[in-house]
Amino acid sequence: MGLVSKVQIEQFEREGYVLLSGLIPESVARKGEAAMWALLEMDPEDPVTWSQVPDHAIHKANRHLVQHQGCAEPDILACYTDEVLTALSELTGKDRDKIHPPKGVLTQNVFPCDEPWSHDRPHFDGGTNRWKFNDTFPLRYGVHSILYLNDVELHGGGTFAWPGTHKTMRGLAISNPAKYPYLFEVNS
Repeated sequence: MGLVSKVQIEQFEREGYVLLSGLIPESVARKGEAAMWALLEMDPEDPVTWSQVPDHAIHKANRHLVQHQGCAEPDILACYTDEVLTALSELTGKDRDKIHPPKGVLTQNVFPCDEPWSHDRPHFDGGTNRWKFNDTFPLRYGVHSILYLNDVELHGGGTFAWPGTHKTMRGLAISNPAKYPYLFEVNS
């Protein structure tokens, strides 16, 4: 038996996502979390610093979200452990030697607020920027992995899953390749 159960693989194929826990040792996650706070130039013990977003970050105030694109902090990238990469191999059926850790990642930090929870408009990653012109075809099989470096409560994370929509979107793209040459059109 591998790291991912048959039931988890079936859920991934059916719903387009699966939650896998315990793939990052606690010590590695804590170092990654410390590197994240340092990158944010914030003190995890001082909420006053959480609203002081550095210039090198993207601040989405409406979602209480701070992002960094292309983050290459070694302690953050170390969270892509062999177990994480092996699990991705088992989910996708791709040979483990063809799955590599990223050279840079998008980080997202969501901060507590008193406002009611809401989500961003539905979209799929890689299909929201008209100017990237990401080709839809050939249709790629891709997996986005989201690593949480601390416990996340319901409605506390930086993402929201729409079970099964990966199949709907793929079907839409295939139905009219001339109409959907770019991911932006499929996403719209």
